[in-house]
Amino acid sequence: MPGKKSRLAYSLATVAAMIALQAPLAAAAEPNNAETQVDRIERTGKYDRHEHQRHARSQQRDIAFMIPGYGPVGKKTLDSLKLTDLQQQKVNAAQAEQQALRAAHKSTMKSNMQARFAQLEEGRIDPRAALQAMQATQQEMSQHRLDVAEKWLQAWEALDADQQKVLTQALADRHEHRKDKMQRHSAS
Repeated sequence: MPGKKSRLAYSLATVAAMIALQAPLAAAAEPNNAETQVDRIERTGKYDRHEHQRHARSQQRDIAFMIPGYGPVGKKTLDSLKLTDLQQQKVNAAQAEQQALRAAHKSTMKSNMQARFAQLEEGRIDPRAALQAMQATQQEMSQHRLDVAEKWLQAWEALDADQQKVLTQALADRHEHRKDKMQRHSAS
């Protein structure tokens, strides 16, 4: 019997020594939180989801003039037009309408989400009613978007021909830049 106990004690001591020696190696192999954060940033780069959201918000803020059907124009371009007071009033009215649309959309989405969460907490959901509510919201938002587009059209029509040419040229330049960028990406 004494041989079995000593073999067991020897085996346990060996296992304990192996675990003790591997613990520092495992700790060294496991990166700390700061290294993980750096690796995540290097891995995702500028395409990080949250960074994109901040970028999109800044792009919305930078919209100084919207040409319906063609897209936004930046503040520098709009400042170069030297707008009259009447033109500036129309642009300000369109910008205010655009901001009101975004605020209305945000509050509608928030209330819809809260209603869905309440239904889930109750344990009863009604997909048909949710679909009808979604369609009603889409129709309402569509009408709001048309109202905003009409305000931007009024601002566009208040510009003289030279100012419209400057904005048209800015859009053409942006189109050329995007076209070149797409060609570079498709070549690689």
